[in-house]
Amino acid sequence: MKRYIKRDIGFGNSIFTVLDELGSELYKAEKHKNGIVLLSNDGEKLLKIKALHLPKLCAYSITDRNNNIKFFMNPQKRSCYFYGTAWQVRGDVFSKSFDIIDADNSLVCAHEKSFSNGRSCYLVTVEKDYNELLCLGTALCVESLAHSDNLCVQTV
Repeated sequence: MKRYIKRDIGFGNSIFTVLDELGSELYKAEKHKNGIVLLSNDGEKLLKIKALHLPKLCAYSITDRNNNIKFFMNPQKRSCYFYGTAWQVRGDVFSKSFDIIDADNSLVCAHEKSFSNGRSCYLVTVEKDYNELLCLGTALCVESLAHSDNLCVQTV
């Protein structure tokens, strides 16, 4: 299944919108005290991401209804890894072109830049339905780090 993550630059707490293949809004990611919450269209909490940003490491705890995994990124060494699952990252997370693979080398999901239907967003292709929320959570961690650490120059 294909999911598109688009940055939401409107007002409010919403920071990302997750769309399906037809462009219909499925989920909304909102910024909360120390992380992100993924909400369904009717406001139900589906996923909670707690973030801890340290100078050399960004740590995330991703929790859905049944699972909890930890995702760590080290921007200086350009490395990342998981705890709580046998998943591994193949590719470059920091250029946003990567795959998540399982211990048996089967593909869990793929993450890439997409310009489909005139939208600039990120495509997350999830292989199995039951991994959808955790894969989206990992992609939201990568996207939130990219948008929170960018230097923005403003004229005064």
